[in-house]
Amino acid sequence: MNSQEKQLRVRHYRRLDARSDRKELVTEVVTIGSETGLFLEKMEEKKMTRACFLTIDMRGKVQGQCKRYILDDRVFHLDNISYAIYRKGLADDNGVYTLATYEAIVNGEHTYRMMRKKKDTFVPTAPGEDESSQARPRESGPSRVEVSGGEFSRTGVLYSPPIIPFGYHKRRGEERLQYVTAIKMNTGGMMHDASTRDISVSGVLIGVKGFFDFEYGEVVEVDFTLLQDEDEAEGVELTGLKYVVNHIERKATECLLGLRIMEESHTEAFEAYILGLIERYRRKYKLDVEDEFWTAAAWIYERAYTENLIPLPFFVSQDDEGRLQTQTVIVADGNQPLQDFFKDQGGLDDYSPLGLPHRLQYLQEHGELIMALYHVDGDKGAGLYSATSNEFESTDDWYRFLRYALGRKDYRVLKMAVSSIPLKMPNAEKVEGIMESMMECCEEDAKDLLSQISLLSFSAQLIDITVQMKTLLEIRGDSTRVEDMSGIQVWTKNVRCHVVDGSVSKTLSEEDAALFPELIHFGRIYARTEHRYVAEIGVDIKVDGNKITTVTKDLSVRGLCAVLPRDVSLKADSEVSVGLPKLQKMCPNASLSDIPYRLVKVVAGRENRLMLERVRGNHLNDELDKFFIDLIDRNKKKLKVDREDINSTANIRLHESIVVDNLAGVPFFIARDDQGKAVMQWVAISDKPSSLGEFFRSEDGRYDLRWITEARVVVDLFGSVIAMRGSSSSNSQRKTHDGVEMYFYKTQGAEEGGAEIHAASALEFLEDGEKERFISKAIASGDYLFVKLMVTYTMDLDPTELSHVLDPLRTYSRHKVFKLQGQLRSLLGCGEMFDISGEILLTYGKETSGDAV
Repeated sequence: MNSQEKQLRVRHYRRLDARSDRKELVTEVVTIGSETGLFLEKMEEKKMTRACFLTIDMRGKVQGQCKRYILDDRVFHLDNISYAIYRKGLADDNGVYTLATYEAIVNGEHTYRMMRKKKDTFVPTAPGEDESSQARPRESGPSRVEVSGGEFSRTGVLYSPPIIPFGYHKRRGEERLQYVTAIKMNTGGMMHDASTRDISVSGVLIGVKGFFDFEYGEVVEVDFTLLQDEDEAEGVELTGLKYVVNHIERKATECLLGLRIMEESHTEAFEAYILGLIERYRRKYKLDVEDEFWTAAAWIYERAYTENLIPLPFFVSQDDEGRLQTQTVIVADGNQPLQDFFKDQGGLDDYSPLGLPHRLQYLQEHGELIMALYHVDGDKGAGLYSATSNEFESTDDWYRFLRYALGRKDYRVLKMAVSSIPLKMPNAEKVEGIMESMMECCEEDAKDLLSQISLLSFSAQLIDITVQMKTLLEIRGDSTRVEDMSGIQVWTKNVRCHVVDGSVSKTLSEEDAALFPELIHFGRIYARTEHRYVAEIGVDIKVDGNKITTVTKDLSVRGLCAVLPRDVSLKADSEVSVGLPKLQKMCPNASLSDIPYRLVKVVAGRENRLMLERVRGNHLNDELDKFFIDLIDRNKKKLKVDREDINSTANIRLHESIVVDNLAGVPFFIARDDQGKAVMQWVAISDKPSSLGEFFRSEDGRYDLRWITEARVVVDLFGSVIAMRGSSSSNSQRKTHDGVEMYFYKTQGAEEGGAEIHAASALEFLEDGEKERFISKAIASGDYLFVKLMVTYTMDLDPTELSHVLDPLRTYSRHKVFKLQGQLRSLLGCGEMFDISGEILLTYGKETSGDAV
């Protein structure tokens, strides 16, 4: 070994002196074998023995044929040499897939890159790839996509984004103890040595070393061999217990089985023993906290999604006679741009285009409907006008109207897409939790709300496809043609009229047209920690030296609501003092003339109201608390609980749960990682997944959503989030983001008989015609999906509600709480993937007329 081989060069920055902020780049020569050299070697060795979470795709990098493997829940494409290196690495590192194994495969001598280094000979590379691209690790399929003889490169690393189950809520009815003990399992006469991972009364998770073929529903017999010998197990039969396989998860070196005990083996003695085991070891071992973690995580990210909704959801009810009616429209901060479009010149909401019965009937039968809308200014004929593709006798008439609408000053083209038919209802236990306070205070109102929900037939949502329809007209070549609008009719509120002269041809009753659906506002709810009671008591409110004499509307221990005269203006967070002169005789130990309160908010309505909260920290707080508690207790039989906020909260939370259980698209969340890079933090899939989500599910039940993590796509979405957050500080109006289009199709894979997904985004096409060729190829495959990814920024969640949700998890695992809180701090935006296959098919399909619309 020469002197150069015995030395390492380490570059780092060093201050010029102790007081200076300037630094200089220093190259330090470290001798191998010295203390510093040994330290660096130790750190390198420690790094290489860490678990690795990267997948490997050796296609195009090696001479051998690569096969598809599912290893450690990830998809690998390896040739025989790479697979042998992988298995040897697992054997050397106690079954752990380490960074050393990863490096040994991607930088092995069997790769083209290392062959080129060893031999000064030319090894042909795939078109569009160079040495750096071949050596780059990625968790994806091929780095290029062929398009009818052409190709384009895909940049960055594809990774499988973690999936968060929307609608998850306490699915386990009992505690599970993470307890490991040896067992024997009998399957069809074959005995297996195995060990438990967790255990509960009704089930057990076990690991079986090796590769075996188990089947769902298979009955197995389990012997708890070690537990049977314990003193506590006396009189309990722990051998020959029958279980059913209800979960199978294949790992690299073992198979995990979820087993549920059969009724014949579930005896009282066995249940008592398992409960005693859990109680005995709950402090020594950990309780499985996955149920609490996913319940909290789902709630948090459901709230982040619903408070920042991009589409405009609405719910349709159906009465006993079969009549459909738009019952509710969901508005949130995220869909504010769409909300504003449905406002008239006076600022009033006009959602009549969503309530026309013939449109709802068509939507129920066909699943989606395209609608063009525009505003007309001025006193005569002012309002919102709309027409849908099914309201015209011919496709040509529909395109005539579409060109006319897109030529107006203020227009939109929206797709009404059904989320779910029939409507899927949330978990029963979740509904009970939402309705609990309402049932306690006002049982009749709770029953009325549940009765109203039971009438819902389906949910749908409005998606903005204006850009796609403008592209369609441009490709057709007649986007600017001036049209003769004779014979074309449109709807405004409950009236159908001709475009040319405004003459009325049909009028519906206001009830049939559902002109005034209920608006439910998703967003932060003012959480009450105590009941408020309806009571009118004379009060004096002093603010800035002025006294306002008025009356209360409701009262609680720590707050009150009072009527605000019209000619008085107050701002939230102002401090006021409240006097209750008529009640002073009832409180001899404290003065009721100047009680400090904080103005929470002013509620505008027929009469303005002040929402006041008593300021804590006063030395008379205990006496005042006691006074108000006694006052309420003495008059409880006369006082009614103020039900407005309780009912509103339950109504909002229930509809939020229904929305996330009936997703039409696939929500996702954008965050910033530790290095400041944009990452796809979560993808949300409902427990009752949509057809769009099902496209990405393979035969083994896993979702392959790596394609939406392509670097250009994530960076484009991330940039839009940052820009929108920046503009929000100077403008309360949210900006709309047109989004990124992506195109998918499937072909039958050569290996394992599975389908292979081919994907491309609109950002990847650099030459004219590439996009059309790829889409044509996708349509020809017969199994395709075209989507639009739209994104917006997220607002911070209410800290009080967040703390309330995390408290149950905190009692089990503070680490899990810190993990969730860290993810929330890095969260910047949320978005949703919408299906636009119909619009793309119209634009680029072989047939763009006839019944296609």
